[in-house]
Amino acid sequence: ELPFVFDRFWNGTTAEAGTGLGLAIVKGIVEAHRGRVEVASEVGAGTTFSFSIAETPPETGAVSDSNLIELAH
Repeated sequence: ELPFVFDRFWNGTTAEAGTGLGLAIVKGIVEAHRGRVEVASEVGAGTTFSFSIAETPPETGAVSDSNLIELAH
């Protein structure tokens, strides 16, 4: 199921409620800011979602891997 978590209207096989839009919206917003969102999951250990958003230097406007802000929970 992990490959589908960012698909619109997908809410898993065990979901009882929800529209399946939340993670699709998150992915859209993050990518609109030149970032990326990732998920890692291990049965019995839990799931981690992380994302990074480009920090654009005002003087150049260039984005590189060296100026990404990493956030994870």
